[in-house]
Amino acid sequence: MYNIENIPGKDFIKYIAYFFTGLLIVFFNISLIKNTDNSETNITGKICLLISGIFYSSLGVINFSNEWDDLNMFQSLFTLPIGILGLFFLCFDFEKISKSYKFKKGLIIITFYLIIESIVNFIFIINNYPYNPIIAKLSWLIYFTSFGFIGLSLLFKR
Repeated sequence: MYNIENIPGKDFIKYIAYFFTGLLIVFFNISLIKNTDNSETNITGKICLLISGIFYSSLGVINFSNEWDDLNMFQSLFTLPIGILGLFFLCFDFEKISKSYKFKKGLIIITFYLIIESIVNFIFIINNYPYNPIIAKLSWLIYFTSFGFIGLSLLFKR
């Protein structure tokens, strides 16, 4: 699950890669909630992203093994989809975060790519097709990039 089972210093890597990255997501979303307008759908998206950050951060503090238990499955299966759901809700009222239509259009493209990729990935897993972990890594990369994209839109807002 973690891809770091045999690496020396794996606990340090686990804390940096999961715990602190999740905390950055949490702090970013708390700041987003405090510093931007919060309509009904907008706050729902921000809370979903906050929950996703909490789940991601919790991956860094649990003891892990190669076995899939209920906690690992729950965290892995819900961290990214809840984040994607949060991005989906943010797309509706993104103009309350940033006035730029280009950034809203970019966030919509990012969100729908993640939705389509997740559906295709789910179909591959259900039908026992050969699974390529590069696809999952790419979706995580785009998910984390979306936070930079939102932050960049806030910089251009001023």
